[in-house]
Amino acid sequence: MGDPQALGQPYAEAYPVTDPTLQTLPQWNTSPGNVLSGNAPQPTAIAAPGTNRYGLTPPPGTLSQTYQRRTTLMPDDKHPRDAMIEVHLPENVDVTARGLKPKWTGEVWQLTTQEPLLPGRPHIYAIRADWRDKSGEITKTEVRWVRLIMGRVVELDF
Repeated sequence: MGDPQALGQPYAEAYPVTDPTLQTLPQWNTSPGNVLSGNAPQPTAIAAPGTNRYGLTPPPGTLSQTYQRRTTLMPDDKHPRDAMIEVHLPENVDVTARGLKPKWTGEVWQLTTQEPLLPGRPHIYAIRADWRDKSGEITKTEVRWVRLIMGRVVELDF
């Protein structure tokens, strides 16, 4: 699966926080007098936009937008728990993902699951795009992390 832990790197090392605008995490006033008096704790600082409460930004891709993105239903001839990603890139770009079968349709790259997805598990995959020059050398590589949805085709743009 497209998990940084499976690739041998902890998430924090694989995606270091480089945003200099991060502020400190909230510091709550939890003294007993404050809690017993009914006053709500007040944070002293908040994290910068685009980060979670631990100061981490999500990796590039669609992880925080999965159910807000445009999706379509899977074709009727597929298993109901299959999922697919449509990547809008030209044919000369190699699009791959571990555990997904890539196919060029003439318009988009389609990456389909090889086996039906298991309910209750997050199915997150790293989609890799390699741009090549005319001699076949890789000139640019980008990776996007995508969460698959059972029975749906998720669209991805690089």
